[in-house]
Amino acid sequence: MGKKITAYVTVGATTYPPGVVPDAVAKEITNPKAWATGPTSPGEDPDADADAAGSGSDAGEPPRAGKGSGVDAWAAYAKTLGLEVKDDATRDELIELVDQHNSTDS
Repeated sequence: MGKKITAYVTVGATTYPPGVVPDAVAKEITNPKAWATGPTSPGEDPDADADAAGSGSDAGEPPRAGKGSGVDAWAAYAKTLGLEVKDDATRDELIELVDQHNSTDS
């Protein structure tokens, strides 16, 4: 079923965007601030299908500076938009890639 996180979380070498994470991953997340208090099942949350499909909205976009604005968060977000992410891409390159995608989506 999975649990819902409200922030980008890195477990091992993988960064997960806000949304439902698998139970095995949830067991590894120890920061209580990462967890949502609302519904955790996609069937219980009417917006979960749009989030899981990478709707392309800015709602899940990571911050552009400060905490949570690293390359891993931007790479994970770009992947949720269906964008191809190069292994050696910088944070600034990923932000530019997302901005280009969003400007052509409008």
